[in-house]
Amino acid sequence: EEGHARGGKGEEGRRDEGKEDPVLAKGPWLEARGIGGGAALSQQGVEILLRLEELLHERIHGKDDAIARIGSALRVRLTQLDFRPERPNGSFLLIGPPGVGKNEFAFALANILYGDESVVVPIDMRGITTEEEASRLTDSLIPGPPALLLEGMITTPVRRRPHSILLLRGIEQAHPAAHRMTV
Repeated sequence: EEGHARGGKGEEGRRDEGKEDPVLAKGPWLEARGIGGGAALSQQGVEILLRLEELLHERIHGKDDAIARIGSALRVRLTQLDFRPERPNGSFLLIGPPGVGKNEFAFALANILYGDESVVVPIDMRGITTEEEASRLTDSLIPGPPALLLEGMITTPVRRRPHSILLLRGIEQAHPAAHRMTV
């Protein structure tokens, strides 16, 4: 049942052709919480956005400046005061030594905004040490009689679930080409 709601699979495990997945149809996670989606914010969505910093402080301690900046940026985007619909709702680079709560921040945001931590897509960037490996982050088309599409580590999860949070772990250890592709 849960696989059907998220993945659009039929009873036999194959994709239902011609049916729109209700979860993926309209950027549903935020909309289900009453945030975004082109319509007026619901009362629940307004409450979440007004209390965003307070809700983040329940799980994140000692990061007041980061919480304030991210909360402000998300409020501007999610209330559609930005007027650039082609842009993501946020792109935040949290830097610090291991164990300071960067991953927890991503999971806390997912829980607050989407009500579901499974929207976090963790990608380990530490293993990307060459330019060739960095090219695997995005889709690649291999020419030939039957053209072959190699799915990218970043583009594929975003295409499947546009309203998600990418967690790029160990980006500081990745090849500089990976930095150019992700920024």
